[in-house]
Amino acid sequence: MYNVIIYLIQVGVAIASLFSDKVRKMWRGEQESFRILREKINPADRYIWFHAASLGEFEQGRPLMEEVRRQHPEYKILLTFFSPSGYEVRKDYKGADVICYLPIDTIGNARKFLRIVRPVMAFFIKYEFWYNFLHVLKHRGIPTYSVSSIFRPEQIFFKWYGWRYSRVLTCFTRFFVQNEESQRLLASIGITDVDVVGDTRFDRVLQIKEAARRLPIIDAFVGGDADVKAPVFVAGSSWQPALSPQHLRYSASSVKRVISSSKSSGVCISKPPSARFKPCASLKRWLLGPKMTGISHTAASSTLWMPTPKPPPT
Repeated sequence: MYNVIIYLIQVGVAIASLFSDKVRKMWRGEQESFRILREKINPADRYIWFHAASLGEFEQGRPLMEEVRRQHPEYKILLTFFSPSGYEVRKDYKGADVICYLPIDTIGNARKFLRIVRPVMAFFIKYEFWYNFLHVLKHRGIPTYSVSSIFRPEQIFFKWYGWRYSRVLTCFTRFFVQNEESQRLLASIGITDVDVVGDTRFDRVLQIKEAARRLPIIDAFVGGDADVKAPVFVAGSSWQPALSPQHLRYSASSVKRVISSSKSSGVCISKPPSARFKPCASLKRWLLGPKMTGISHTAASSTLWMPTPKPPPT
C-alpha cells in the first residue's frame, strides 16, 4: 500500500509541477539527483549521509555535521533535502561535500541511490521516515540514526491501524529524541534503543550567539545603554503556541516585542537558552566507540564514534 501511495504522489507531483514553481523546482531537482551523485561521488571516499526535509531540519543537523567535519575530516559528507525551502537556500553550504535532493522514496530509487553513495553511516533529522530507503539501509547493514526526533500519541506509529508502518522504526540503529514522552511512546511499541538528548537547535542557537555581531537596527530597537540591553530572541516559522499570550506576558514590564502580521511567526525580546544545555554534546557522548560496542566509557571522552568501514554490498 505504501508503494502504491508513493507512486500516486509521484504522479501528483509531476502534475503539480506544471502549476507551481516550488513544486517544479523539487521535481526537477529529484530528476537531477542521480546525475549529481554520479558526477560528484568518489567511490574511493567514505561518505556519511545526512538527510533533512527542509531548512529547519538542516539547522538541527548542522551542529552534528560540523562536529563530524571537525573531528573526522577523513569522511566526506553527503547532504540531501526533500524541500526546495532547504535545498535552494543551502545548496552551496560549505560544510557538505555533495548536496542534492533526495529522490522520491521508491524501492528502485533507494537501491540505486545507495549503490552510488555506499554510505558508512546515515542520519535522518527529526520527521524523516522514508520506508524504502530505511529498509534498504537496514538490509545493507548501514548504521542509521534518527536525530532530534520527537513523537506524539496521535502519530500513525501508535495507532492500532499503524502497526504495519511502525515497523519502519525498527530500521534505525538508535533514536536520539527530544523528550521523555517520545522515549515512552517508542517503548510502548517495543523500541528501546533510545536516548533523550534534547533538541540540537539549541546547539545551533548557541553557535550563532557566540559568533554574533552588533546590529545598529537591533540596538535602536532595544534602546538604552549598550551594556544593559536585554538579549534578543527571534522566533521564525514558529507554531502559534510558541508565541501564546502567557509566554508574551512573561516579564512584561521589561520585555519589548514585535509580532508580525503572520500568525505563524514573530519576534520578541527574551532570555537566551542556558549555555549549559547542549543536546549535541549529549548526542556526541552516545556516539562513542566504547559504548556502541558495550564497553564502559566516560562522558568526558570527546571522540565522536565512527564505524569501522566495511565494503558495502554491491
